[in-house]
Amino acid sequence: LTSPSSGSSFSSLLRVWVKAAMIACITIIAKENNPILLRVFANTSDESKFQYISYCAVDLLEEKERNLPAPTPEMKQEERDRVLGLRRSGMFLGLLYPVEDYKVFGYVMSTGVRLVLIVDENDRQDESMVVAMFKKIQALYTDCASNPFYKAGQPLTYPKLDRDLKDLVRLWNDGRFAAK
Repeated sequence: LTSPSSGSSFSSLLRVWVKAAMIACITIIAKENNPILLRVFANTSDESKFQYISYCAVDLLEEKERNLPAPTPEMKQEERDRVLGLRRSGMFLGLLYPVEDYKVFGYVMSTGVRLVLIVDENDRQDESMVVAMFKKIQALYTDCASNPFYKAGQPLTYPKLDRDLKDLVRLWNDGRFAAK
């Protein structure tokens, strides 16, 4: 299937469009609100833009966390278990805000560490896939934090973590990411 005017194939045009729908940045923010990892995957040399977006996300994450329900004695046991379970396993806080050409999603781990995922505004993955990505990032973080030589709150400088994040992002951006 070729366009008569440009001579380019439909599949190459589709690849360009799919390439635009991508993860632009992943940030891990320590409990003390300092970023311990910021990886930019967008084709830009302006890392400060993503630092700013991530810092703004911290305020929204804190606000959403404050508004989360807390277990109360009046709650039925089933509801209390649900609320406590969310707090123990990590909480997807959804779309925090759209900014410029991006959508910013947030996730809070039970330890208070926060994850920020910045995706291109054209990304059409549903929220279940965003949650699955956060859970995979959480697992990678947990592996690093479990290292006896890692001190909580310090920057994450593990080559394996960088490779694994790049692999996850590549799968997402190629449309091959699976929630498994």
